[in-house]
Amino acid sequence: MTITDPTQTDISTSEDLLDGIRSVLERGVENGACHPSWAAAALDILAEGASLASDEGVYAAHIVHRSLRAEASKDGPPVSRIATMRAPDLRVWRAGSDRQALPDRTPEELRAFAGLVSERRSTPMYGSEPLPVEHLAGILRQSFGVTGFELGYQRRDIPKRVGASAGGLQSYDCQIIVNDVASLAPGRYSYDPIENDLILEEAGDLRLPLLDATIESDFIVSAQAVLAITGDFPRVSWKYGTRGYRYMGLDAGIVTAHVYLAATALGVSVNALAAFADDRVNNLLRLDGKEQFVQLLIPIGTPPGPKRQ
Repeated sequence: MTITDPTQTDISTSEDLLDGIRSVLERGVENGACHPSWAAAALDILAEGASLASDEGVYAAHIVHRSLRAEASKDGPPVSRIATMRAPDLRVWRAGSDRQALPDRTPEELRAFAGLVSERRSTPMYGSEPLPVEHLAGILRQSFGVTGFELGYQRRDIPKRVGASAGGLQSYDCQIIVNDVASLAPGRYSYDPIENDLILEEAGDLRLPLLDATIESDFIVSAQAVLAITGDFPRVSWKYGTRGYRYMGLDAGIVTAHVYLAATALGVSVNALAAFADDRVNNLLRLDGKEQFVQLLIPIGTPPGPKRQ
């Protein structure tokens, strides 16, 4: 399938251009030159790119991010069908007869860590007791906290976070929706990792607006708090350009692992959630959705069952 260079055509508007490309893609699908899912994804990316065409500072990453918003993704099955679908083989194994057995014994220095790893679970169930503020503080400090400062990038004040990040550029931040945390009023807070404190951004019960923005995730209203990992693209794009968008996902994954392990150590229920409509959550968190945007929601809270002594 060949798509002509649009600059060599007489199409004068972006809408006409999209219509022309849409026709080409439809013909490609009909004659087997491209897969329908690929054609739909290509049109999503083109449409989002057209909406940013007047922005002189646009990166390819901005277009990719906009086309991957939950409400714009069309290449997966309906959520309601997933429970009845058979997954591919998820076992991890490698063929080959030349193998070297590794010791099963865990070194003494790793046993505490191995215990945390073996206990770690996603648990979308929460009890009725308030979450101790010390538990929230511990999770934030051990996931997003700062241990000092160092020289780098022609600066003297680069914070050293507890979590690794691409180039040490710390593309992530954290907002917290507080529902039921001891000594904290309900509302939306930002975490300041340098001062190790919370900044109240918006007071009030935000459970229903947050539920409205998620997809088949009713358990979120039962959580005592919801951590929102947010990404800051300019922190990495100045050095890595569009590839920085890829690094942001890696950074968010690393900090999520810290949240899980800290929560496990404290006996706190935790369940990361990616099923949400990006634009709605970004609006709720007062993020522009382009340079700063939500990456993951992590509801946490007291576990169900009898109150711990």
